[in-house]
Amino acid sequence: MKKLNAKATRLRQQGMGKRPNKTEKLNHSEEELLWENGSLGNHSPVALTNANVKCLSEQMGLRGRQDYCDAYVEEFILREHDDGLESIVFNENSTKTQSGGLRVAKRTTRQVMWSTDGGPRDPVKLFKLWLSKRPQPMRNQGPLYLTIIQRPKNDDVWYTKVRMGQNTIGKVMPRMTASLESSTAKKLTNHSRRKTVIQKLKSAGQPRYKIKEITGHASEAYLNDYDVISEE
Repeated sequence: MKKLNAKATRLRQQGMGKRPNKTEKLNHSEEELLWENGSLGNHSPVALTNANVKCLSEQMGLRGRQDYCDAYVEEFILREHDDGLESIVFNENSTKTQSGGLRVAKRTTRQVMWSTDGGPRDPVKLFKLWLSKRPQPMRNQGPLYLTIIQRPKNDDVWYTKVRMGQNTIGKVMPRMTASLESSTAKKLTNHSRRKTVIQKLKSAGQPRYKIKEITGHASEAYLNDYDVISEE
């Protein structure tokens, strides 16, 4: 039995486990390429949306299209701190994993996204810019994800008043990573971002209960499927 378990472990590490078609993670080099080739950034509506998908997944533990479709601007609160830093606090609404019965269960810990160096990759700066590019009446309210204007007539408004469709949200990661050579060999979906975050937290030695608080998993047992990430 021990030999069989050892062999099964080796096969899973080679991507031949119980779910050979499961979503894969992004490594550090691939993420850097996305910034360098303009797939992530603040220079266009698509790049800005992609960057915020990345930041919200990493900092808030948002899931795939379910969380993104359900999110509203009103759930994200900007706070300014005495030390000059800023943060975005996520007051989560109910989600498919957390809701049940007549009572709505939410994450036990509020998710917070902190500002960093104020540079072009600062998550709070990117989030504020993202909201500022919405139509004026919807900069403080409404669905978080709005349809992108592919060719904006001016630099003030990059998004329409229409909620982004579920199918479009579901294709954010595949389209974002289409320029990567590895995308032809990997199955990359919106869940890849979430998987990458969990594996980074594991590699950093974060306890399972802390990871669960960030990701919103109903049980720590669900973290068993996430292997240790390789930052190559």
